[in-house]
Amino acid sequence: MFSKFMRFGFVGMILFLGCSAHEISSSSGVLMLDSEPYQYASLLFCAEGSEKASGTATTDADGKFSWATLGIPAGRYQVLVFQSDDPTLSDSRTLPTIYSDQSSTLTIELPSNEDVRLEMKSE
Repeated sequence: MFSKFMRFGFVGMILFLGCSAHEISSSSGVLMLDSEPYQYASLLFCAEGSEKASGTATTDADGKFSWATLGIPAGRYQVLVFQSDDPTLSDSRTLPTIYSDQSSTLTIELPSNEDVRLEMKSE
């Protein structure tokens, strides 16, 4: 019985230590197009040098977004931006295509202790 208890205790300690290594990365900010908030866009965050998505966020009517993900390491992330498919929730301005492909120049550093301002420019 005692050895069973010790085995579970050891496994529990490993799980606890493993879980504590995962921090919550978070950020919040505003997405801008030509110095005006960009509404209802979907943001996709990819670790720099990777094509795999690490997280997502959506902007609101004021262009604001927030993102919190468990287990995402600190570092620089490329941000891809996509317009909403819903015409009633879509910014009327055309989103330059450069921000929705792998050549996007938008980046974010995580974790961030302050609000981020992601600036896009019309083509």
